[in-house]
Amino acid sequence: MTKPPFKVLTVGNWLKPDPLINAMHGFSHLPVGFDPKHAERWVNEILEVSIDERLPAEIQEMFAVARGTAIYGLFFYPLFTVADEQMDRLAETAISLRCIAAKAPLSLRKMSAKINWLAKNGILLEKDREMWDTKRELRNAASHSCGQKIMWPGPVGSLKICAQDIEALFGLRSSRWAE
Repeated sequence: MTKPPFKVLTVGNWLKPDPLINAMHGFSHLPVGFDPKHAERWVNEILEVSIDERLPAEIQEMFAVARGTAIYGLFFYPLFTVADEQMDRLAETAISLRCIAAKAPLSLRKMSAKINWLAKNGILLEKDREMWDTKRELRNAASHSCGQKIMWPGPVGSLKICAQDIEALFGLRSSRWAE
């Protein structure tokens, strides 16, 4: 087996930051020369991102998993990708639950059909429909991948956008695209 581009976990290193973190300078969340004393700051920045507690429990739980996985990306770099993919699955769940809340036909099975129904019924703006379609395409790419992908970390920004878009979908905030 060839050596992967990320840390190979061992009993001796699993609680140490992934060395790839040091290579990611230029990102506001990843200080150059990252060491364990920065872990608390890292965790606090990610934990500050939350999702509205009025959303369905399924959404809150999936968001907590994405957020927790992003935190542990510090120790195993590929978890940043897993966190991002969790947000893609969360988007699909949010669309499905919003359709249920809006009494969409149960015959709608595909995410694209659900997105189109929400747009047709005035629940999504056209720009929102396009954005949710992009989330659907990202979910498909992650679910039907032919290999491991490794993403650059951006968990705080990604989590914030995910929370904002889902809150807007459920009418708990304005759309990012509303004028």
